[in-house]
Amino acid sequence: MAYYTSEALNDRLYVITDAAGVHAFLALGERRALLMDTCCGLGDIREEIKKITSLPLTVWCSHGHLDHAGGAGVFPVVYLNPLDLMLAHRRCTRETRIWYVKRVLREEYDFREEEYVPQKLTGFLSLHDGDEIDLGGLTCRAVSLGGHTPGSMCVLLKELRMVFLADACNRMTYMMLEESLSLEEYIDHLKAFRDMYYDSFDTGLVCHDEAVVDKVIIPNTIEVGEEILRGEDLHEERLFFGHEGVLAKAIVPHKPVRRDGILGNIAYNKYKVLRKGNPL
Repeated sequence: MAYYTSEALNDRLYVITDAAGVHAFLALGERRALLMDTCCGLGDIREEIKKITSLPLTVWCSHGHLDHAGGAGVFPVVYLNPLDLMLAHRRCTRETRIWYVKRVLREEYDFREEEYVPQKLTGFLSLHDGDEIDLGGLTCRAVSLGGHTPGSMCVLLKELRMVFLADACNRMTYMMLEESLSLEEYIDHLKAFRDMYYDSFDTGLVCHDEAVVDKVIIPNTIEVGEEILRGEDLHEERLFFGHEGVLAKAIVPHKPVRRDGILGNIAYNKYKVLRKGNPL
């Protein structure tokens, strides 16, 4: 099984997918390239990048989880929101990455421990809301969208009218994690994101399942969150990758796809719905 595969989404953007099905994205300008996320660190993602471009590379990680910052160890400098720095130190160990990939691949797993790149512990620089990089004909703007993790970041690809959402707003946004903000805070952040940027992009990019999503995922997820706050969601308690959570909308078995076909869903912690942690 190959460590990585890649596909051109257009002449300036590639999706790179690792063996566990996690996506990173590579944006190409005339002078530089920007890698958004580094996958799980199974194999060296630079080898896949070399097949696509020889441009000087900047690396931004959307947040500190192992399937996004796990491959950061091969790069001397990686930009990450400092709110997620300690999370990256805790969650990106080689052991946790092996556990994740094994859980995803199950009987198809056939890798050795030494095939995982070392964990990155130094060389992180701060990525903040509003930071921009001009790749040469393509401007990328970092946008904060805390919720899934406190430091979750998106990237607005201005000239492409696309936004890299990573896990900040996904088909199933995981809000039940220990590090996740309260649902109420997340919905406020999502509304602010919508009000400021919704007219600036047409499609979104996410890191799991199909890489490209319609922009309606933003208002749809806000609607789901408001239903949870009113106590009108499905409220189905279940496990998500070993984490206890509550499912807001019914899904197709074994997939993060809503049964009603609408894009956008939330799995949340019933004790972190409101800012003060009051359960519904």
